[in-house]
Amino acid sequence: MAQIICMGASTVYGTGGPNGGWADMLKLALHKQMYSGAISDEAHEVFIFAKSGVTVDFIANGCEQRIEDYKRDGRKTIVILSVGLNNAKAVGRPDNYVSAPEDYAIHMNDLLRRLTSKANAVICVGFTPVDEAKTTKKINPFTGQNSFFFNDRIKTFNDAFRQAAQEAGDAVHFLDLFSLASELDWINSHLSPDGLHPNDNGHRWICDQVLPLLETRA
Repeated sequence: MAQIICMGASTVYGTGGPNGGWADMLKLALHKQMYSGAISDEAHEVFIFAKSGVTVDFIANGCEQRIEDYKRDGRKTIVILSVGLNNAKAVGRPDNYVSAPEDYAIHMNDLLRRLTSKANAVICVGFTPVDEAKTTKKINPFTGQNSFFFNDRIKTFNDAFRQAAQEAGDAVHFLDLFSLASELDWINSHLSPDGLHPNDNGHRWICDQVLPLLETRA
């Protein structure tokens, strides 16, 4: 029995997915397991806290209280976290980066320390490649500013995310989607037309990577 709390930015929210995002699909898969039989079994509750454009600092702000508010006595609490792609981007011009990799690592270390103080386990979901033909100058639909996403920099931040997860201890597991996606025709078959977010295939693939890890911990 577990309280499952998904936290992150636009990919966690489900941007690009006409049938919802991977966190929504995860919730539906667990609901199918719990409610498709003759007897309803409320073994898990899934909560999704995600907002497009946010950085690691936004998630860190209030994360401990959020877990306290949604956890239940006697149940495991599992956080599924994916944040940092917006730390890797540049805004306004190609060299105006939101965060330096070393600063992101420091803030991620702090966030994971906070999360592990309140949750039984944390699953860190890494980032996926982008189509640079569409993301090296992309208009942000909320701010109207130009954003710039580069795969080399995304990989650097993905590596920093992985390192922070490894340093956080046995309660934290990192899912290296960037490496796994290299085995797929990711850009042509798993990306939405914006070149940044997963399409339906991409979200389903991510869900398929996360679900087995979750089941072993719940």
